[in-house]
Amino acid sequence: MRTWFWIFLFSCRGAEEVKQGVSLDQDADGFHEDIDCDDTNAQIHPEAAEICDEVDNDCDGAIDDLDLDLEDGSVWYIDTDQDGYGDDYNTQLACEVPDGYVEQGGDCNDQDSLFHPGAEEDCTLPIDFNCDGSIGYEDADGDHWAACEDCDDQEPYANGGMIEICDGIDNNCDEEIDEGLLQTFYLDFDSDQYGNPEEYVEACDPPEGYVLNGWDCDDIDTLVHPNGLEFCDGIDNNCDDVVDEDDALDALIWYIDQDEDGFGDVNTTLSACVQPTGYVESATDCDDNNNLFYPGAIEECDGFDSDCDGESNDDESVDASVWYLDADEDTYGDLDESIVSCEQPTGYVSNSSDCDDNDASLNTEGVEVCNFIDDDCNGVVDDVDSSLETLWYEDSDNDGLGDPSSTQLSCFAPTGYVAIGGDLCPTDGQKEEPGDCGCNVLDEDLNGNSITDCLEPTCTTSSLTGVYAGTGVLTNHSSSPPYVTEEECLQVAYLAGATTIVFSQGGNYPTCYYGPDTIRDRFCSGSSCGCGGGGCWANITLYECVYP
Repeated sequence: MRTWFWIFLFSCRGAEEVKQGVSLDQDADGFHEDIDCDDTNAQIHPEAAEICDEVDNDCDGAIDDLDLDLEDGSVWYIDTDQDGYGDDYNTQLACEVPDGYVEQGGDCNDQDSLFHPGAEEDCTLPIDFNCDGSIGYEDADGDHWAACEDCDDQEPYANGGMIEICDGIDNNCDEEIDEGLLQTFYLDFDSDQYGNPEEYVEACDPPEGYVLNGWDCDDIDTLVHPNGLEFCDGIDNNCDDVVDEDDALDALIWYIDQDEDGFGDVNTTLSACVQPTGYVESATDCDDNNNLFYPGAIEECDGFDSDCDGESNDDESVDASVWYLDADEDTYGDLDESIVSCEQPTGYVSNSSDCDDNDASLNTEGVEVCNFIDDDCNGVVDDVDSSLETLWYEDSDNDGLGDPSSTQLSCFAPTGYVAIGGDLCPTDGQKEEPGDCGCNVLDEDLNGNSITDCLEPTCTTSSLTGVYAGTGVLTNHSSSPPYVTEEECLQVAYLAGATTIVFSQGGNYPTCYYGPDTIRDRFCSGSSCGCGGGGCWANITLYECVYP
């Protein structure tokens, strides 16, 4: 009896980037995808052997019996006389039995159904009906059984008196071969000494690649069999129908996490491939009943070891203070010499403002004096300080006299400062006091009228003709020389602060009149004016002035 099995090999194609113009060989069988009809299976390529598996193994477009290159399959014998035995010299290799063919050969006359192995021999006829090479009473095999009574006269171990042994021969001539003596052998494809329970043959001796047991649950993987070592890999390595048991060699140890802080108790464990509920991988919790205590927790100065480092109130506490060494015991510490601690260490203070921790007189409360030392620890030596005696005045106009409102105390004259103050015009290098014009303007009388230029008004002029009809201030109203000039008129009027000035050169003599704005109303103009009353004026110039 022959049993055929189908072996399917699967491969997974990983994600790959296929560059344009490049042919890939993804199953690494030596044939690129452009000629490989299945580039995901290394057993299929143009040079593979065609076998009976309903697959085009050699990529020639023909499958199994349709492929002339079939190398696998069974040998079938043509049975022309349909006696169940075929002609040894007329065979066909195929996966399935072809029409008119049988599995058993040995027919010595395939044109006559009376001739075939096991046929009854006629001792009266010199004819070999059972195709054993002997006729009649011949005893070709010398087993003392005539050919007509012997089921195989070419085999001395086959006759009616033999005991059946397992040798592939009908020893006792009962038309059964090896009855009750065959053993079942299982294909061991991966050569791990354990066979595939679904692929077996019955034989006297194990064929090559077969074993007596059918206990393998994966005959493709050498590491998978009943005696395999279990790993956490999603595979039933030891064929016990359980995947990734807790006793797998690489199973992890998990620790109970009762307070659910992500850290477990080293004293309560489970072994498993997959994390059990309520368990974690870390075993570093120092108090699994309090979720505020775990490695990395915030350590505080409270007497508890919150971060599970074996220490309480350690230097890493978030509320620990920085303490600074006070070597000179002046209650001021050295910034460069510090420690962190929950409690104040001996010889340390909380401030770090001492600039010289070897001299108790030097600290932020020190008095700065002119001694080339930073007495008050403000980072500046002999700097501006109320304790220094020399007062310096800012001289921004560089006239040698300083501004009394801008001063500095210093051991040495700061840049831009002088020792003498009193400059009331600190931005005017030509004046120390404002004078008539104020700072930054010179007191000049360029026109020589005895009035400082900056005090002179700005005047507009206009002409009037008419009669003066009132009284006012006159600088000169004399009919005899020397007559008043226009310059003299304006000078006197400016000094008096007059806003309206009238000067006439007509008539009998020049006349100057000045006063407030209302004096303008004392003149008439135009044809309606006569020369009565106060007299007739002519060539009158009116000055209307605005003072700075």
